[in-house]
Amino acid sequence: MSELLADLLLTVLFGTQASFTHPGIILPAKESLGDSELKTIVRKSQRNKEAREILGYSPRVWRGLTETLRSGNDQLIDNKHHLLTKIADLAALGRNLLVAKEKAQDLAAEEGFEAEIRKLIEICVEKASKQIGPSMDKGHHEKEMKIKSAYKRVMITSLQFLNNLISGNETRKLHLWMHLFGSPSANRGHFGEEDEEEEEVDELNTEDDFPVPPALEAPPHLAQKAPGKKQPEEQQRSRPNNEPLTSLPAGVYSGFASLSNSFNYSYYNPGLLTDIPRILGPSEIEALPMIIQTGISPIEGSDKDMQAVRCNILLAQESGRALLRELLVFLGAWEVEERDFCYKMMQSITEAIMLNGLAPFAYEAFKDDKDVITPAQCVLLKLLVSIYRSPLPTPNNSQPPKTSKVIPSMTLIPLRLKNQPLISSKYTFSSSSVGKPQPNQKAISNNATSSNSTTSSPDILDTSISAYLIRVFRTEVLPNIRRIILQQGAIKNGEMKRENFEWSLWDLDRVYEGLYQFMEMLVVFAEDNETKQIMLADMNVDKDGGLVGELVGFLIEMDRIIPRYLQTKAPQPAQPLTSPPPPPPPPPPASEYSKPGVGIVERPYDALPDPDASHPDDDTTSIISETYAEGDEEEGDTTLTEPEEFTWPHMKKFAVLLLSNLAWKNNNVKDLVREKGGLLAILNQCMVDDDNPYIREYAILCIRNLLEGNQKNQKEVGELEVKEIVKTEALAKAGYEAYVDDKGKVGLKRTNVQSREETHGGANLI
Repeated sequence: MSELLADLLLTVLFGTQASFTHPGIILPAKESLGDSELKTIVRKSQRNKEAREILGYSPRVWRGLTETLRSGNDQLIDNKHHLLTKIADLAALGRNLLVAKEKAQDLAAEEGFEAEIRKLIEICVEKASKQIGPSMDKGHHEKEMKIKSAYKRVMITSLQFLNNLISGNETRKLHLWMHLFGSPSANRGHFGEEDEEEEEVDELNTEDDFPVPPALEAPPHLAQKAPGKKQPEEQQRSRPNNEPLTSLPAGVYSGFASLSNSFNYSYYNPGLLTDIPRILGPSEIEALPMIIQTGISPIEGSDKDMQAVRCNILLAQESGRALLRELLVFLGAWEVEERDFCYKMMQSITEAIMLNGLAPFAYEAFKDDKDVITPAQCVLLKLLVSIYRSPLPTPNNSQPPKTSKVIPSMTLIPLRLKNQPLISSKYTFSSSSVGKPQPNQKAISNNATSSNSTTSSPDILDTSISAYLIRVFRTEVLPNIRRIILQQGAIKNGEMKRENFEWSLWDLDRVYEGLYQFMEMLVVFAEDNETKQIMLADMNVDKDGGLVGELVGFLIEMDRIIPRYLQTKAPQPAQPLTSPPPPPPPPPPASEYSKPGVGIVERPYDALPDPDASHPDDDTTSIISETYAEGDEEEGDTTLTEPEEFTWPHMKKFAVLLLSNLAWKNNNVKDLVREKGGLLAILNQCMVDDDNPYIREYAILCIRNLLEGNQKNQKEVGELEVKEIVKTEALAKAGYEAYVDDKGKVGLKRTNVQSREETHGGANLI
């Protein structure tokens, strides 16, 4: 059976290749029969393990597949789109055969089929990303869309092939990584040179040809012994005698060198996958994050040291950072939910980056001078929060320990190679200076997002994620946010012209998304005792009170400048049961829909309804329209139309919640909040604010924590005097009004209107 199945496939492939290279040479009936047989073999390889092993272990089969796919790729380059179905079958067959594991995977690479698949992906990316002209007629437009969809399907199958290729195969993983993100000899300029001796040089020792990432450089005692290249005398003299601290065993480097042998430079194209997140959707792109996760995550059965090497390659190379950035932006742009498979894959990738101590490196790599917080950084923070909020499972169903013990990356020591940390001194700092801005640092400008407060690398490094992110928040994020809010207040008070406000609503929304994720991360940190100490490290050293003082100042500014928003109104007084309901008002004329606040909906459908159309429930529609009109007349339009009206939802709530957690059983924080004037600002939050859900409850809990065991805070709150009674519509309609007695206490009393209603038999109020 083995010879028959392999021979049958080779016969079919011969006919398929002939249809590629010599169109029309085969009779249509025979060509259709060959295509049908190919599809039958594809289905058989998908269902039958024996068939997969028979075909997957045959070098002749892989050689035939390679030659056929190469001919098909040449035709696709010439826009022979009608051949996509056959090429999709070839890619699907190769994908299925790789399930036979290592032998089939090695044969697919050695015979060149893997290289042709990478070439096919490059073609698909080019064709699927091609723009369709706006002036094209409907028929041609639909045809182009079908062609692009066909290329996407072939691209998805090809990505699945790459994922199967590297599954459980360390050599294939490393070779694919070198193809996708750059190899140590990437800058040779050409491949397949006649000088074979040059290709046999150890890949680890090509510093002159290519800047090897720090994570891949061999330690001195290994580099000096590496064959094939002499070390310059200057470098040898500069080597320290003592062995440097490395986070990877010495055997990893020799393993890297051995796995790098026989690297195939065919169709070498770093950055091949970078544009794919811009082409595919969430349900189509799943194979791409699976490839990254298979290469770097410490999954069961993988070489943990080599997974760490590939994680370093991913972030050390520009093409790797670009792909990771695109994937993060993809999650944010498509608003992928946390339960989605693609999100879980990216969460696993982010966890691998954390476990390798590279989360600060990744955050820095995604910076952009135009943004306070870039979309990629925002999604990275969201993934980090998801990881911290879902600790790793523990064996035997035991209770999981606290977060900082479950995920060791909160106190990771950075990778150090050749006595140099992988994470530069720009964002490494001692625990004594965590989050402390430099004395000469001023408010950051609109377009400046990177801190100028770079310090030299201290002897003892603390690169825990919490310390790093707190520092970034204090030095790069919060100063910008407070500056924007102060400008909003200046416009509100007439001290600044609206035209001088440089931020658009779109810009503010991007900043807000990043700030929201930062606040969520800080809340997670405040729930852990270790990270809480990092948050409070500079409270008694910094003249501004450290993070606590800055949060108090932030809340005071928000309380003064950003008004509360009430979306709901008090219910109308109940009508007597004896009186009939009023007749519904007539429908508003069509011209009323042009008024501000009337007829505004979230979706741009039926903004101007057809007056001639019949509606079965006209009465209900009229009542609803009238209700919205009344509400708009009382409240005004709540839709933001000007950037300076941005209300920063949830930020007051987050500030109060953080202060509440930090003040719990900490008299130093309680005293600092009082000294900074935060008590009154927190008391002002004991009211309903629909922009900050449950802020009243959070504020009450915060006041409780601030007053507990602190006589000075209790005295200051007790000495507060009522200055003014704010009249509310709800109390007035209920027949009550507030008043202040001779002792300064606030009370309620019934109004004369309520008394008359009770006299005439009105509804009793309790």
